Amino acid sequence: MRTVEIVEIVVNFLFWALTVVMQAAAALAGVFTFSALYPQPDLATIGGWLFIPISVWASYTVGISVVGWAALRVRRLVNRGEALARVGWVALGAGIPALALVAIALAVGPGNRGEFEAAVLGAWQPILLQLAMLTGIAGFYVPGWIRRGPSTGEEAGQDDAGPRPNP
Repeated sequence: MRTVEIVEIVVNFLFWALTVVMQAAAALAGVFTFSALYPQPDLATIGGWLFIPISVWASYTVGISVVGWAALRVRRLVNRGEALARVGWVALGAGIPALALVAIALAVGPGNRGEFEAAVLGAWQPILLQLAMLTGIAGFYVPGWIRRGPSTGEEAGQDDAGPRPNP
């Protein structure tokens, strides 16, 4: 490897790491905005509590997608056909842990206040909603991973000689 290639790899990694940190920050900024606008959701009912995972899911989806898309535009890696797919993968990635949290909350039920606060609010909510952020960020990158070849990391169907003709 030449020095230029190594520097390019390091710069690409640092830009990717900065993008991931900014995606997480934007997602958390959205959560902060929701919590500032609606500071006291009614936790006594399941409908009131559902505001929390829904607002977190929406914040994660928007924050991760917007920052990720901006980073792709800065690096001129934009594939307009992937925009909706990336948002969908982010929504799916952030939604699965959020749905697991909702299932746990429905199983416990807010009627048993002590158990609900201990099991759902105290234990599962922080874990699953942080997992939702991580899986949402990973979901943003899924279309790029699908598009690449299995071992070389190059675009599927291409090599150094250029695109392969369709048979």
